[in-house]
Amino acid sequence: MKRYLWIIALFCLLLPGAITYCWFYTGPTRNAPPVLPNYSDIDFPRPVFSTEIPLPGSPQNPETVVLFDLQHQNQYSISEIDPLVRSIEAFGGEIKITSEQTNLETSLKSADVFLSVAPMMRFTQQEITLISDFVDRGGKLIVITDPTRNSMSAMPMGDTGASPVTTMLSGTDNANLLLEPYNIAFKDDYLYNLTENEGNFRNIFVTEFANDNLTRGIKKMVVYGGHSVTSSGIQIARTNGKTLSSTNEGNETFSVIDFVKYGEGSVLAIGDLSLITPEYVLSADNQIFVQNLAKYTTAAPRLKTLRDYPALFSGNVILQPTGNIEVTGELLSAVSNLESYLQLSPGNLTISKTERDSTSRIVLSTFTETKTTADILKQLKINLTPATDKDREETIEKTEPTASATPGSIIKPELTKEVPPIKVTPEYESTLQALFNNEDETQTGPEIIEVPYFDRVKTKELGLIGLTRSGNKITVIVMASSPAKIQTFIRNLSISGLSGCVIHEDLAACKVTDFAGPPQG
Repeated sequence: MKRYLWIIALFCLLLPGAITYCWFYTGPTRNAPPVLPNYSDIDFPRPVFSTEIPLPGSPQNPETVVLFDLQHQNQYSISEIDPLVRSIEAFGGEIKITSEQTNLETSLKSADVFLSVAPMMRFTQQEITLISDFVDRGGKLIVITDPTRNSMSAMPMGDTGASPVTTMLSGTDNANLLLEPYNIAFKDDYLYNLTENEGNFRNIFVTEFANDNLTRGIKKMVVYGGHSVTSSGIQIARTNGKTLSSTNEGNETFSVIDFVKYGEGSVLAIGDLSLITPEYVLSADNQIFVQNLAKYTTAAPRLKTLRDYPALFSGNVILQPTGNIEVTGELLSAVSNLESYLQLSPGNLTISKTERDSTSRIVLSTFTETKTTADILKQLKINLTPATDKDREETIEKTEPTASATPGSIIKPELTKEVPPIKVTPEYESTLQALFNNEDETQTGPEIIEVPYFDRVKTKELGLIGLTRSGNKITVIVMASSPAKIQTFIRNLSISGLSGCVIHEDLAACKVTDFAGPPQG
């Protein structure tokens, strides 16, 4: 009996395992090869890599200055945009870089282009105004952002002891603050295309271009993740209807590069940094865009105004005294300080009584018209012989009706005795000559002149600066009431610049002040 019980117990123990084995067992293993896709038939869309286009040799004397912004925690390095830097230098541009210690106002005076990439630090209102004035005077502003150029910021929670909250800052916020005066804005998005792309949905093709020098010779560009741009200007490069935005799923076109004209200058907004980086510059026609961008950057340096003083000149400059202004040791000392203040290289400033056709010049003159100053005064509309108040009163009196004189009202002039001639002794003549030659005491020219924007001005303590242009040639005229005052005025301009002057367009009116201390260069 006990034997049967053991058999039944063993059977109950093995039965569940047998059932499980029979349920899941599918028979002997078949060694059939796995079915794999035909990889040779799979073709990912990808751009055609172009051959590098050789650049021309850099000119010896760059004509334009491109100022790269690195004082707003910009998320890039100069080496990352080497293709653009090399192209700018090849087409005649000089690269300058800002830092946290840079005075932006001073740097912009010598610049033709200001370029800011992915700024993470907010621009102050003063900086925005300075850049806006710079563009209005003919400067070019280029702003580049990128969805991949963001920074992490830890926000402390005060004294609560809680962990700091980490937030993501986007470069579009600070860029849009800078671009607000020009009605341009980057969207905080990224563009993508699920059907036509270069191996990744965020690597989109751009094939729609405006007829512009920036797009000359371009048929296709590849944007490796970019922001879209909106403005009231020109859409330089835009997508087709199959490209979407991460913040807008509608089927519409999106611009990645916009151009806006502002005052005498222009603004360019680019929503992708990869276009100008070494990794992607050879994709499709990206390198053609880089060279077109460099040509746009270096073309036609902006015309300098008096607001750019002292950064008015580049290259050789002639200092041209006129009239009775003689080249003395005192004048040379004052000019030496002015040369340093104007940031001219040694040897670039020469003194000559004659001008050269293509060389810029600084003309020194009292308030008298000469052959050299006649045309300059005419362009600046400065009148050295205005009608006096007495002349104006006489003119008014002549226009008023008067009663006709009767024969009985004729008044006979009273006869006076003949005045004997004055006898001039040699001693008296030498005294007059000494007074005439004393430049500190003698004023040359009229006491009152008419100056546009300032009306009638007394010339005794007046210093005038005017700027005229003829092509790329700049003429700056420096005027004061006497040669000695001109020397003092030059020292003023070498110490405080135009800080104490009233500037209106191409004219500045200043007070000539004697300084007790030695001039500083």
